[in-house]
Amino acid sequence: MGLTTNFTAIGILEEIVVDSEKAIKYLQLATDQGQLWIKISKKLSLRMSNLLKVGSNLELSGKQKYQTKKGQVVQYKASELKIMGIAKGELETVKPKAKVMFCKKSTCWKKGGKSACKALKAELKCRGLNKKVEIQTTGCLKQCKKAPNMVLMPDKTRYSNITNKQVLKLVDKHLLVT
Repeated sequence: MGLTTNFTAIGILEEIVVDSEKAIKYLQLATDQGQLWIKISKKLSLRMSNLLKVGSNLELSGKQKYQTKKGQVVQYKASELKIMGIAKGELETVKPKAKVMFCKKSTCWKKGGKSACKALKAELKCRGLNKKVEIQTTGCLKQCKKAPNMVLMPDKTRYSNITNKQVLKLVDKHLLVT
């Protein structure tokens, strides 16, 4: 048998768990009392699915269930959510299936593709995104006169005559969720 009471939790969003239809199911919140896993009501999930970012300061309120025998909280379920701002050192979120494809045929590779690929790898590692963005080399992209060439996914945007400086700017433009 359990007891249900109201709760309010304030903290930094650390993780978002979604179901197969991309609806938010749970949020992991870092609070002064520790980490909390909070279930999200369906109505709230639909309203907030595009607004939440890891690193945001949130205030969640709703119902909490206690297990009366053990005197501990069993489950939190939020029915209200306020976004209070972005935490310092906001974590960058990468678009789903983010991938960068570099042409590795001799013309592209020799005309700067190899150094651009290395620059991108270094930038992603510096930002802590190296495990979230796949870098892949491909065959000819049929733009040899405009070498080096690359394609950014999921946008399917092709760039030719790329330089190391351009590659670094393209991370923000195409790979990060804004």
